[in-house]
Amino acid sequence: MITLQKIEKQRPFYIRWISNFLSFSEKSGSSKGDEGQTAAFLNTLAKTKEKWQAREAIRIFLFFLSQENEQNTGEAVSLDAQSAWHHLARQMREALRLRHLSIRTEKSYLQWLRSFYLFLNGKKPGEIAPQDVKRFLGHIALDRKVAASAQNQAVNALLFLLEQRHSAS
Repeated sequence: MITLQKIEKQRPFYIRWISNFLSFSEKSGSSKGDEGQTAAFLNTLAKTKEKWQAREAIRIFLFFLSQENEQNTGEAVSLDAQSAWHHLARQMREALRLRHLSIRTEKSYLQWLRSFYLFLNGKKPGEIAPQDVKRFLGHIALDRKVAASAQNQAVNALLFLLEQRHSAS
């Protein structure tokens, strides 16, 4: 099971592996969830990395991919995009408070959630694809030119969001 603590500790590696897998998928032209694609990527990693690192890379990518495929259930189905994002923000706030994170962390994560929502132009939370996250992180780094620490906050907020959504299902 992927825990928040493990994600936080290994975050730089996960980000690099997810980016590498997405780049690999784009270059080869097959779908990101294809088992053959995963095996080919694992073989490529195995040539340059230790086997455990390659397995972790694939595991975190499949977790990330599962967020893309997750279907909205219950209350979120009947909500329009804006209401769904408000609902998601309330859920995120509750999860942050249950973990006793600081109020500044809560405000920061919710601000990054708002920025991500605005970047997606109202796309529903259930329609978020891994490519959306990659584009958003590229946007804040290259277009908005935010500091590295702010980029890390954005990554933390999105990872928390994805982990929280995964644990809720």
